[in-house]
Amino acid sequence: VGYKHILRNPDLVRGVCRQWVMRIGKGIAVGIGCTLVVVSINVVCQQVLMVLADLEKPRSYSSLHKSKMIKLFVLQTLNTGFVILVVNFSPPHGSPLSHYFVGEYDDAVRGWYAVVGTALLSNMTANMVAPAFCDLGAAVVRRVQRWICILRVHHQAELIELYKNPEFDLAAKYAQLLTTVYVTVAYSSGMPALNIIAAGYMLFTYWSDKVSLLRESQRPPRFDARIPKDAVTLLIYAPLLHCLMAIWMLGQPCTFPSRPVSGRLRDILSSQVASYGGAALSSEDGPGGGVLMRATRESTWMFLVLSGLLVGFWMMWTIVWVLGGTMGGICKSCIACLWFSRPPREEDTADDLDWTEASKIIQQTCPPASYRMERHPDFKQVSGLLHWDAATPDAIVPNGKT
Repeated sequence: VGYKHILRNPDLVRGVCRQWVMRIGKGIAVGIGCTLVVVSINVVCQQVLMVLADLEKPRSYSSLHKSKMIKLFVLQTLNTGFVILVVNFSPPHGSPLSHYFVGEYDDAVRGWYAVVGTALLSNMTANMVAPAFCDLGAAVVRRVQRWICILRVHHQAELIELYKNPEFDLAAKYAQLLTTVYVTVAYSSGMPALNIIAAGYMLFTYWSDKVSLLRESQRPPRFDARIPKDAVTLLIYAPLLHCLMAIWMLGQPCTFPSRPVSGRLRDILSSQVASYGGAALSSEDGPGGGVLMRATRESTWMFLVLSGLLVGFWMMWTIVWVLGGTMGGICKSCIACLWFSRPPREEDTADDLDWTEASKIIQQTCPPASYRMERHPDFKQVSGLLHWDAATPDAIVPNGKT
């Protein structure tokens, strides 16, 4: 009997199933409450990690944002998608972990989806709309604050500070994107609604970031490609997480009934497992079957094969990375020694330009083209105060006279 039929029957709700309904209802309420706590913790910890990243004193602006991105990504991913899973996890009876985990679910049964799945969907729904609405709400608050305080400021510096937009936080944007991708990829095999939530997050974030970047933020510095490259590198580990969670969720025979593999495919898998000293495929050691039994069902064996391919790819990638760091320099030196003719020098546009022509191009593409303070966009409104006037020798001379 499904949940819908039980809840529609008043006799069952008030009678035999009363305690069960109360327990499920409390679990859902606690999960929704935890969603608000998760969002609050993410906001508070984000500010703390920003300060810690600044204390590291990185050598470049890109390194600073990389450090912020990784810290925020790890924190938000664990807090959004895996804390609720660990809290409700119940290890097998007699396991040493039973002293540390006191949850109710040791498998992805239907009750797990009602409690943990609901909490995950609530977390991801809040993650879908919270960043976009927070950015747009902060922009509205700044405009209202300027409208109210514009007649209360008494100095040009205060007026400039009032109309100064905040920096566009690229690290936080990438961290939120990676968190959404990882949590969605991890649980989407059993909860496909996460794909729709992730698409909604992309839509809301695209338009809110577009408005924030073009209208409500300072001009960002010229970043290099380090941050997107690091983000893509972190995404390489997501497919294996998807495969492992898919085997765990789709291999549950009560929630997703599926037959074990048979025929030629079963013989191939049995021979491969036997060559590594594994047990037979027919062995089961629990309500959901053993790990091998779950991974060799008709709904999960493809994820098992893909997991093996991914592990092999990572091993080759690691070997190439290690050899590239050690043997790469030696190979380059040998090639340079065997290269008898020096390669032709590439033409540089700067060779044919003087500073007068180059400054115009720099001013158009990457301003300012001068280190003089009066040329800086942030000091444009007070540039007239940066020069000493001989006619008024008693005037205050700014520090750093140009």
